[in-house]
Amino acid sequence: MGMNRSMVRTIVVQCLYQIGLTGASASEALQAIRDDAAGDNEVHIADKDVDALLGEATRWIEAYVPHHAQLEQLLSTHLQHWQIDRLSRIDRHVLLFALYEMLHTDVPDKVAMSEAVMIAQQFGTTQNGKFVNGVLGHIFDRLRS
Repeated sequence: MGMNRSMVRTIVVQCLYQIGLTGASASEALQAIRDDAAGDNEVHIADKDVDALLGEATRWIEAYVPHHAQLEQLLSTHLQHWQIDRLSRIDRHVLLFALYEMLHTDVPDKVAMSEAVMIAQQFGTTQNGKFVNGVLGHIFDRLRS
């Protein structure tokens, strides 16, 4: 199977959300997603794909974690009229992971931004997507100028 990177991103954001909400470890958060996948899960992971998707998500989370504090600082610096702890948890983790992809991977910025908007809309509303797009667009303009 070709790896569904969008699905992996969604799993990563769900894990980061769980970790932030409950203090769970990455492996505990991934196990919760594995358990959900066995039932009626939000992400609609096919049984045959679970191991590959969660394996890839684990690698992405391990690569992200060392950058978390720096990314939070960057996000805080660029949020206009907002404090980072006032963001919805899902928007916060969507933004942080998109920034990670933009700064520390070979994913094109526009792809990272577009995927972040889709995930924000999946777990929130169109307004969440617009908010995420605006914040990332602002940061992108500042970082790339």
